[in-house]
Amino acid sequence: ILAERIAPHTNRLAGVTALSLQNIESSVKELQRTAAQGFRAALLYPTVDGEMVADLPLMEPIYAKLSELGWPIFLHGAGSAKDPTLKRLEDGGVGVAYAVLSDAEISECVARMIASGVFDRYPDLRIVIRSSGGGLPLLLHRFFWKHKGPTGEQRYSDIFLEHFLIDCASSDGRTLAFLIDVMGEERIVFGSDYCGGLGALKKCLAAVDQQPSPDHVKSFTEKNSRRLLRI
Repeated sequence: ILAERIAPHTNRLAGVTALSLQNIESSVKELQRTAAQGFRAALLYPTVDGEMVADLPLMEPIYAKLSELGWPIFLHGAGSAKDPTLKRLEDGGVGVAYAVLSDAEISECVARMIASGVFDRYPDLRIVIRSSGGGLPLLLHRFFWKHKGPTGEQRYSDIFLEHFLIDCASSDGRTLAFLIDVMGEERIVFGSDYCGGLGALKKCLAAVDQQPSPDHVKSFTEKNSRRLLRI
């Protein structure tokens, strides 16, 4: 359905394949099928029923196929923690899950991927973290541990900066300025929470307009997105 709806607008729209990691074999087939329809990226949640799977050997076919296709991953936290103690909080703990646990899930996933050597095996893999990167840009100074890879030791922070980009979804002006400063211009892409819970497209556009040189931000985010999606 998605392919049919965007078909008249392929000059500005491309599909993203959302994967269910409950069935790895079928997910690999879905990547191949949607690639043939012009899709250009995959959306990934790092857990299955509350269990972190992004660093497990069972994920190798997914990473191998994405590397073969040259697709980036859009990494998203589910915000659906399974801890039964959340139920004792207001609204069943939903506010806690969305405010904190989604970002914690992403932060853990990123560190696990680095520590498990995913990028040793797939050096061209690129990943975009949603919603302004959650807390990760603030944690870079904590990524001082060194990964022991085939080419020697490398700080987690250096591996992170080599393979991860940040979108500006849900950013305000100050947050976007911080992201550009700490991550570097080459690692920022435009993003929005359009129709999502944290604000419409105009909020992200306003964050760009609040920068000292909005046109410059638009220029490098466009360049980064074109390089990421190979367009």
